[in-house]
Amino acid sequence: MRPRHVGVSAAQPSDPGRPMNEFRMLLRAKRLAQHPPPLWKVKLVIGVIVLLLAIAGIERFVGWPDWMTLEPAGRPHIAR
Repeated sequence: MRPRHVGVSAAQPSDPGRPMNEFRMLLRAKRLAQHPPPLWKVKLVIGVIVLLLAIAGIERFVGWPDWMTLEPAGRPHIAR
């Protein structure tokens, strides 16, 4: 098992209990500014966000279709 270091340098983005180090965030922002993602990836992410917002808007203003609603099954009965 790997020893766990205590302090700010041990903060990992995957560790939900600790915030990400500000210096590490600045380094990631610098790398993103120097090497931006390809245009197709940006369009893909924006397209997914627009699609999800459209689905949420339709659900909010039009309603949820009845065929997608699950009926409550109740408690399962155990045969004795």
